Amino acid sequence: MLIVASAQGEVSDAYRGDWLLVNGAVVLHVDDDGTMTLRNSGDKGRLSLNKDGTFTWEVTGHARSGRFSDGRLLLKSEEEGAPKWMAYLEFRRGEKELADELIQFATRQQTEAATKMATARRKYIEIMILNNLRQLDGAALQFCLENRVKTVKLDQIVGPGKLLKQLTPVDGEDYSKLDLTDGVTPWKVVSASGVTVTFDR
Repeated sequence: MLIVASAQGEVSDAYRGDWLLVNGAVVLHVDDDGTMTLRNSGDKGRLSLNKDGTFTWEVTGHARSGRFSDGRLLLKSEEEGAPKWMAYLEFRRGEKELADELIQFATRQQTEAATKMATARRKYIEIMILNNLRQLDGAALQFCLENRVKTVKLDQIVGPGKLLKQLTPVDGEDYSKLDLTDGVTPWKVVSASGVTVTFDR
């Protein structure tokens, strides 16, 4: 038998309020009308509660299951292959002020992580473009020496059977506009996401 709400249109006080993940920075909130919200993201959905405290949570297009038990909210984990002791995420009731602080902490952590990832990605793109430019410079220099010329075109040194089999862009950058004339420096390449790399030959 479902007991989504009481006769007054509210869920039991035992289920309402903020629920804090044990050993984690995640907060669930259960409203008076039986709506449960993941406060970290704003995703929300209705709870279908049973008399024994088990529930189904309709959120983001699919259903998640769990139960209320001994002052805890246990939400079934969606991690594939998780061991039995990690089958459920355990939440405990918390004061609103504490929940707010936890959300602020989680937001800071997410922002810092995103910044670190963006910095690491940018560094990777720079390194890979520099590697491409070094290979291109070496091939252009070798071509000029072997053919006793001062300039060379990209298609003369890049391709099957040529000095460079291929020159793979890392982030949509274009090498075709570089002046490969011997001694011309620096080379400047701008990737599709705006990473600028300057190479002194």
